[in-house]
Amino acid sequence: MVKTRRRKGMSEDVSINKFFDEAMVVELAQQAADLHQQMI
Repeated sequence: MVKTRRRKGMSEDVSINKFFDEAMVVELAQQAADLHQQMI
């Protein structure tokens, strides 16, 4: 994937921040933290 992005002149960084608003990122992080706590 990185080679294709370089060839097309796109940045190599693929960040979820480009696709989700801040509230959604916070919600996803909270869900991941809750899931992690359940596994412990």
